[in-house]
Amino acid sequence: MEIAAACTLASTVANPIAGDVLPLPLDRSGDPSLRRPSARAKKNPPVNYLITMTIIPVLLTVLGIYLALGLVFGVPFALSGAKSIDPSAAGGTWGFKLLIIPGCALFWPYLLVRWVKKSPPPEEYSAHRRAAKF
Repeated sequence: MEIAAACTLASTVANPIAGDVLPLPLDRSGDPSLRRPSARAKKNPPVNYLITMTIIPVLLTVLGIYLALGLVFGVPFALSGAKSIDPSAAGGTWGFKLLIIPGCALFWPYLLVRWVKKSPPPEEYSAHRRAAKF
């Protein structure tokens, strides 16, 4: 009789908010959150998990390197390179130069090619310009 009482006590838990005792399930197979993973699941994680856990760190590392190179490029470009590819940036203030550094860090490959080639700014070709030619 004492064993049955001990099993009953072990299979209940006190609810401190309501002040009563709630029964615990004796069987773990009913609730999926209480099931223990099988030994096979521990040895062979899902393929999606493996792909995700290997690709995400690689992508974040590549993104970090890209942005670090962009920041290294962006500061000198904002100070002297912007005026060489865009004449309107020649009279830029320090505030302007600080504001273009994040954009330079993001688009640094495109800006580097334009800076090396010393290409002029692209000319706008819109409906207004086409109408003005006639």
